[in-house]
Amino acid sequence: MAEALHFGLLGPVTARRGDREIPLGPPLRKAVLAVLLLREGTYVSPAELIKAVWGSAPPASALNSVHAHIHHLRRSLAGPGEDTDSLIRTVSSGYQLSPPPDSVDVGRFQRLLAVAERLCAEGHFAEAAQRLRDALRLWQGPPLAGMAGEYAERQRRLILPLRLTAVVERISADIASGAPAESVAELNRLISEHPLDERFRELLMLALFESGRQADALHVYSHARRTLANTLGVDPGPALQRLRERIVAGDPPGRPPAAAPGSPVRPPGSASVPRQLPAPPSFICARRAQLSEALSVVTRSAGSSVIIAIQGSAGMGKTTVGLNLAHQLAQRFPDGQLYADLGAFGPYAAPASPQDVLGQFLRALGVPTRGFRQRPEGQTSLFRSILSGRRLLILLENAQSAAQVRPLLPGARGSVVVVTSRGELSGLITREGAYHLPLGPLSAVDSRAVLRLRIGGKRASADPVAVHDLADHCGGSPLALSVVAAYAVTHERFPLAAIAAGIRDGSIDLSPALADLSPEDGVRPLSPGTRTPVSSHCPRP
Repeated sequence: MAEALHFGLLGPVTARRGDREIPLGPPLRKAVLAVLLLREGTYVSPAELIKAVWGSAPPASALNSVHAHIHHLRRSLAGPGEDTDSLIRTVSSGYQLSPPPDSVDVGRFQRLLAVAERLCAEGHFAEAAQRLRDALRLWQGPPLAGMAGEYAERQRRLILPLRLTAVVERISADIASGAPAESVAELNRLISEHPLDERFRELLMLALFESGRQADALHVYSHARRTLANTLGVDPGPALQRLRERIVAGDPPGRPPAAAPGSPVRPPGSASVPRQLPAPPSFICARRAQLSEALSVVTRSAGSSVIIAIQGSAGMGKTTVGLNLAHQLAQRFPDGQLYADLGAFGPYAAPASPQDVLGQFLRALGVPTRGFRQRPEGQTSLFRSILSGRRLLILLENAQSAAQVRPLLPGARGSVVVVTSRGELSGLITREGAYHLPLGPLSAVDSRAVLRLRIGGKRASADPVAVHDLADHCGGSPLALSVVAAYAVTHERFPLAAIAAGIRDGSIDLSPALADLSPEDGVRPLSPGTRTPVSSHCPRP
């Protein structure tokens, strides 16, 4: 019987069979393997592999290279007597790697975190801390170490915070299990490495207080207040302020409160203020009026709950407006920001269920959801109870309908929900009083302004007729304008008039640019109303 396979992504990309490391070959081959493993058994098209491995400017030989790397990986990873195609299957024109259960270190890490969360929910803090130590030992360096490119950087940004979360949870469990003094030196080191992360200062205050050092705990708060004021111009967050009040009052915050049977228990200090917003895309100048309108609606609400429904067809800039609005509002909501892509119009997966999103939100708010079962309506009630008295900003992208959004709405006043959708949200508008912010095609004047901004005023002024023609063929779609502007910028030696003529007669193929704009980039294909023609060959102006 062949020895078990194990894959490493938490550090260099590696593969082992038993205790023997398998030579994987050059970095690009390791990158292909990493992409397949991170997709967790789902289909990966050659185009996705090429973009992930080579970026937006792959060589002409990229497709042949992918086939060659898959061939070599199959031979390397197959055990004695195994079919070389059994692990990496050809599905349609793409590939699917279904690794054996618990064979990828990222998956094992997440499983151990889930086990630790359940143990914390049951009050077994010492055992939870040991599971978290086991999880942290899986890390051998930065994720995908040695793998370059935007895809690898994006994956690292997604995975790295999980390690810091595990560290926070492990120290929290150590303190809760009665070993606070042992964490003080480690927390001081972590604060020096992450001076703006309030979680570590909160844990240090807990550890010092539980060790009988009340004055030192309050000194940590004073130092945090000075650091945040000098660096960001803000005060410590609500969690740190509440902890200081409890320490001043002599209330022992490091001891978990007694819980009713079956209710979840959280180790002290493990809850954090969620900051889930993705980075905002560069803003389209022609949508500033809508952004200002939405901001004024929130300002006029005077602390009441507000729902803003941003609606429009594909390519109208819903994501751009929604994310920029959320970031401009973020500082008004001290209890954090929650974010979810509801996936109603994605090309690969079914829309997210409200129950799954609620689970994600509850975990972000410090509630361990894996340790107990609840009906969907029970999750909604728990979510609304936790939000009572808090002020949060919630951004829900790509909603399918009002029914999908309704269980995710807070019940108490003070929070703001921003929803984007291509579909019909009249239920939110009529029943929940949502403010409707429609995004239609840009006017001809605004379209030309966007092109001038993206292409450059000097070049646009030199040929205003061509700019007018380009804008006309984009049909008022911000996405189409961005694609056309990007083409003009990357083909600077081509006159704008020649580009306009190529688009008009169909000799310019914009489909490669559209293929590069994935759902992860916050954009969608051109809307049906866009009149930009696409042909099968490149321009020759």
